[in-house]
Amino acid sequence: MTPHLQMPFANAICKCHLLFATLLDQTPPVILFNFFKTLEPSTKDPGEFMDAAIEYVEYTRDANDLAALAISSKRQGAAQPITVDYLDRMMEAVRGSGKALDRMVPLLPD
Repeated sequence: MTPHLQMPFANAICKCHLLFATLLDQTPPVILFNFFKTLEPSTKDPGEFMDAAIEYVEYTRDANDLAALAISSKRQGAAQPITVDYLDRMMEAVRGSGKALDRMVPLLPD
């Protein structure tokens, strides 16, 4: 577990069984890589845009996978630190996807 990332949010969900079923709804939307490829030629810096797009796709996949693992571990009665670790890592991936989007938006055509 990464203690510096542990958040009260993750502990609250585990302790109170709050909103566990809605975790997947809270992850970033899946945008297919092909969509980013269609935008690439019209962006201000195609190379930088695609680097950020790849990061977004990877972070989004990680966030969704980790949310599913957290839900599964909770349902199977795993120890709370395991579930909290999945949630912490999921939130880190969510933040990473947001940063990737922040890099892409200024590169979109005006």
